[in-house]
Amino acid sequence: MGSYIDIEEVCKLLADSTRLEIINMLSDKEVCICNLVDRFNISQPAISKHIKKLKDAGMLLERKQAQWNYYMLNKDYKYFDLVQYIIKMCPKDGLIQV
Repeated sequence: MGSYIDIEEVCKLLADSTRLEIINMLSDKEVCICNLVDRFNISQPAISKHIKKLKDAGMLLERKQAQWNYYMLNKDYKYFDLVQYIIKMCPKDGLIQV
């Protein structure tokens, strides 16, 4: 069982619409960071910062293949069920309107 502080940190991470959409994209498949850069209208360094925050929290796993980095949700993440629940609330097309 987690603490309120831990759950608060998960919610803070996913309160950012870009990170939430990244998590939504990764909910059922592994994605190359190059595809994430193509999907969003922000720079590769900005995407990398979002990925780093999610990875540092333990939400993502990384696999390197040649010069490419692939990311997927970490099914062993302590709050994976909470993340899955939040993903279910996301639009099916992956586009979050703010």
